[in-house]
Amino acid sequence: MAFYSLSTELRNWTETHGPQKVIYEYWVSLANKYGLYDHIILNRNVISAKWDDVAQEYEIVTEDTITGKQSRSTSHILISAIGVLETPRLPRIPGL
Repeated sequence: MAFYSLSTELRNWTETHGPQKVIYEYWVSLANKYGLYDHIILNRNVISAKWDDVAQEYEIVTEDTITGKQSRSTSHILISAIGVLETPRLPRIPGL
């Protein structure tokens, strides 16, 4: 299960295909260890992200998924972490 670990934070996994809960706990522990939650905003949809050549930063508009309130911010770095499975693709089965 080395695929689930950072190369700098190897873990002695007890299974070859770990359950979601165990993998999740590993990543949460790393986020806590390195203080990442202070730099992460959760429960937001990105409405737009535009690079400003003059300011050399992104202009980002997000929307809180709970309240619907929009916020603006800027950043020198923008990481898309939506993954490839963010939108379910259901099979075309009659009656589904």
